[in-house]
Amino acid sequence: MSNYFTRGNGFLEAFLAKKRAKKADGLIRDADRNSKILDFGYGKFPYFLVHTYFREKHGVDRTEPFLLEGLHLKKINENGSRLLYRSQIFSTVTMLAVIEHIECDEVPFLLREIYRILKPGGRLILTTPTPIGNSILHFMKRVNLVSKEEIDEHKKSYSLHELENILVSNGFHIVRAGRFEFFMNNYVCAEKIG
Repeated sequence: MSNYFTRGNGFLEAFLAKKRAKKADGLIRDADRNSKILDFGYGKFPYFLVHTYFREKHGVDRTEPFLLEGLHLKKINENGSRLLYRSQIFSTVTMLAVIEHIECDEVPFLLREIYRILKPGGRLILTTPTPIGNSILHFMKRVNLVSKEEIDEHKKSYSLHELENILVSNGFHIVRAGRFEFFMNNYVCAEKIG
């Protein structure tokens, strides 16, 4: 059985997706909403893009894109390939519950690509489960509270310190970082300098 938000099933999927979207939306500057956003890894359905305001909304994922009015969705064919966007065109890029699905050795390349497509001063907003949160998610999948398919694809869980170090080592400046959802998830808002 499948649900609206992720592959597989899970009683809490909608609740968790809405919490991530609310956290990310609260980290976006009002001035940036008159520009372009890219949601990297929007999943089965681009919930965040549908529920946020931007002049122009783009999304990329491994899934086949579909038509939704006002959204520009593309499929990423393979990991480690360049993002098919010109440099410096987005004011905001989001990665909500995505980085944990990416092979560790591919993360630096992806972050450099995101840095490239962000405008100077543009922001990357990401969320990911904490290591403790990831352990709890693995328990929750066994009782169908979250999607087994999605959780089984997790490659790594990141501490907040690890996330900040990875972002800084790839050129970003940390604007704001912390935990939410009872310390189960990390969030980071990082800015492109220059």
